[in-house]
Amino acid sequence: MASEDPSAKEEGVPPTQDIFDAKVAPFNGVRAGRFAGKVAFITGATSGLGEHAAYHLAQEGCAIVVTGRREEHGAAVVKHIEGLQGISTLSPPALYIKVDVTDYDSVEAAATKIEETYGRLDAVFANAGTSGMPGPLQDQAPEAYKFVIDVNVIGVMNTVKASLPLMKKTGGGTIALCSSVYGLRATPAFVPYITSKHAVEGMKASLAAELIPFNIRVNNLNPSFTPSEMTGPFAAGPLREEAINLMQPDGKMSEMGDTSGAVAYLLSTDSKYVNAHSLTVGLGMENYLMNPAAFTGALDKTFALMAAQQAAAAEEAK
Repeated sequence: MASEDPSAKEEGVPPTQDIFDAKVAPFNGVRAGRFAGKVAFITGATSGLGEHAAYHLAQEGCAIVVTGRREEHGAAVVKHIEGLQGISTLSPPALYIKVDVTDYDSVEAAATKIEETYGRLDAVFANAGTSGMPGPLQDQAPEAYKFVIDVNVIGVMNTVKASLPLMKKTGGGTIALCSSVYGLRATPAFVPYITSKHAVEGMKASLAAELIPFNIRVNNLNPSFTPSEMTGPFAAGPLREEAINLMQPDGKMSEMGDTSGAVAYLLSTDSKYVNAHSLTVGLGMENYLMNPAAFTGALDKTFALMAAQQAAAAEEAK
């Protein structure tokens, strides 16, 4: 489905078919032992940016609690971690727990399991999120945009709230919320998503002030367009060629390793005096604007292409 990736010819960059595969995406700045003896809780870790961050932190000696709703994916992530170099000496070095972040009881049960297993929690990456389906707000069903808010806002609050008792018992720690470059700017056709990410910006600021007395820092990660399960349907064809690549300062999507390296920094003691910060990972994309008509035009072309592909597949199936 993806068009040829111009970055695939660059040294160290995987070919097009691999750019959405966290297991083969390259890493940026892995530092062995930086998280030795520590435990990280990652939501949305069964694919994409959360999965790649899990692999990065694992190679720095962190015990990883992998969470998400898809059990087969979670088991596969844990198995892959077990085969990496430099993983935690804690037992087990990785653990999968099925979690629905929109259900507080589900997240709280995960926190209880973490305490029973490790007795500590040092780092949280509240990464689980969804973009929803793009389009004008007037065309969106209330239940559809409510789901985006439930995952991207309520899910993050549930994750932080459930994690706090054990983090305080541990003596403090670090929390990275996954906002977006669109938590700092906007574009047409993604009102629920952009609203949710702006909410995460406010949440970060308030939590950072509330939790610093407990030695808990809270920062935001703000990625630009990066290969992931979320961006997959829109990172090919007209939208990527006529909008995404034009907005990115270097003319291409960023890599998972750029994001996971930033996550590791925010969750480590290297950032011990960084709090309430929004760390953009997009080569300055947040400073560039695009004509809204150009973005929506490219989006319309992408939907038309996707519809044609689905129709062709259906015809072939007959």
